[in-house]
Amino acid sequence: MRERLEPILERWEEGDFGGWDESFAPDLLLTGFDADGAHRARGPEEINAYLRRFFRQFRDYRVKMQDLEQLDDESALMKGRQYGIGRLSGLEVDEVLYIVFRFSSGRLTEMHWHIDREAALAAAGLDAA
Repeated sequence: MRERLEPILERWEEGDFGGWDESFAPDLLLTGFDADGAHRARGPEEINAYLRRFFRQFRDYRVKMQDLEQLDDESALMKGRQYGIGRLSGLEVDEVLYIVFRFSSGRLTEMHWHIDREAALAAAGLDAA
């Protein structure tokens, strides 16, 4: 699973969130949060629209992986940090981020981005134990 995620995570570390990776399922589900609350988007059109709104809030946004834990054959939990600078506030963001990645038939089908481990697992329908 690590080998499937590393190319994506390496791009994110550089702030490159563009493009629809060939490993993404066409109906990929993304859940996440921002200052406006929780969000849910499915497929490239909805996800790209959500990400455009999200990235308008920041300059130099990037994600750095610290740990990647395989939860089962099809799921992994990344613990990392997200960094950026608020476009309007100028405040630096440096906070923990958890992302659950779920795969099916070798394709990434779900990503759940949360600042809380339990919330990320719950969004993916997984037990926090």
